[in-house]
Amino acid sequence: MNDRAARHRADQRYVPSTAEAAHLYLSYGLLPVPAWAVRDDGTCRCRRGAACERPGKHPRSVHTGPGPHDYSWKPLVCSTDEEVDRRFASGGRYAVANLMLAIPGQMLVIDQDNDDGGRQAFDELADRLGQLPATLSHGTPHGTHRIYRTPPGWTTRAWVGKDTRNPLPAGIDLRVPGQILMAPPSRVPAAGGLASYGPVTDAAVAELPAAYVAAWTPPREHARRAGPPAPVAPGRADAAAAYIHAKITGITEDLAAREPGGRNTAIYTAALKIGSTLGAARTTPGAEPAAAAWTDRAAEDALMAAAGHNGYIADHSPIAARSAIRSGLRNGLRNPRPLPDFRSRHTAVGQTRQGPGPRQEPDIGSGPETAVTRQDPASASLPDMKSGYPSVGLGRDGRVARAVPPEREAGRNDERHSRSAPTRPAAANDWRDAVIQNEREKRQPNPALLSREQVVARRPLGVETAG
Repeated sequence: MNDRAARHRADQRYVPSTAEAAHLYLSYGLLPVPAWAVRDDGTCRCRRGAACERPGKHPRSVHTGPGPHDYSWKPLVCSTDEEVDRRFASGGRYAVANLMLAIPGQMLVIDQDNDDGGRQAFDELADRLGQLPATLSHGTPHGTHRIYRTPPGWTTRAWVGKDTRNPLPAGIDLRVPGQILMAPPSRVPAAGGLASYGPVTDAAVAELPAAYVAAWTPPREHARRAGPPAPVAPGRADAAAAYIHAKITGITEDLAAREPGGRNTAIYTAALKIGSTLGAARTTPGAEPAAAAWTDRAAEDALMAAAGHNGYIADHSPIAARSAIRSGLRNGLRNPRPLPDFRSRHTAVGQTRQGPGPRQEPDIGSGPETAVTRQDPASASLPDMKSGYPSVGLGRDGRVARAVPPEREAGRNDERHSRSAPTRPAAANDWRDAVIQNEREKRQPNPALLSREQVVARRPLGVETAG
């Protein structure tokens, strides 16, 4: 244990300066990152100022790419004491800064939020999995961050209370390697003024107990044995290109029409779908030319335009939108879903949206998140002739079907038929039978254009009439 940690253990309620805290956390393997500080009035010192949605809670960043919005905090991560001294030097660029910590491998942070029931949740975990040992931790304005070591090679996923799938009790979140979290002596706005992180308590990083490791180990996903993608024949390259273009265009149009509420998730999901589509096109033999027009940059620009159209960029920032887009595209490209088999000339390429109704898409998507709207054949019906008789519909097998009175369905107790109309005159049945038979044999145009007398006159031979 180094001198800093030894001094800290002598006073477990010690609140260090920003540079001292950065050195302390670095001595235990956590990586300091300078973050934007706040002014005395609670406004963020970043360029958004009073409009910042996370004042004091986001890292500083530097320009890392060719685009005007290509910024990242990762080059500012401190991995040595010399870097800490240089980053947080008095009078330097980051002298006035909050402190964040990048979580390295083999570490896990348990975030207890007392405002959401964290105390009760912590006791519930202790009753079920055993008491957690004391470890390096610090207070937050709403609870506590507890830092633990995890077994080599073990991974889990991050869980936050806002995720409805979170298996942990409300008030407990998990922060995992690759994420960053706030640390003392950072200050952030709170009711009535500013609130500080800290103090730091117990500088020994404990091992996460085996019971917790077992409970938080994700279930093993069995690898799917997917066959090689069906190649696209040269003569079907145009169909593949049209499919890819229609799918990406449809996704961006849906995103552009998205109303406030969940737009960040919608942006990520749209990027995930497009990334999956492009990943499939780039790995399917013969489909590579179909994706040539959709480079990563072209897809990103299309999604950014959609995010601007739905107002997300104006309400938040281009940086937030671009971050969600790039994350979704990256994950989608890593997990491509198969394209349709274009060897068949009957493969659906996509349908053009008509009017404000739902867009019809082929039953080939980028995964379970793909929403495909279908028209149930049973819900489609021929026009009602306003003659007092039920309209004729299409059954699930695609054939013409009609409502059958209960007396002709002997033995059926279906509630739907129990509510059917009483027996109708034979003439009505003749008329209805004629429509059905004529529709089957395609002997008549649209029935909506014929009168009842014309329909009956056109009935095929063998249909009895009422005497």
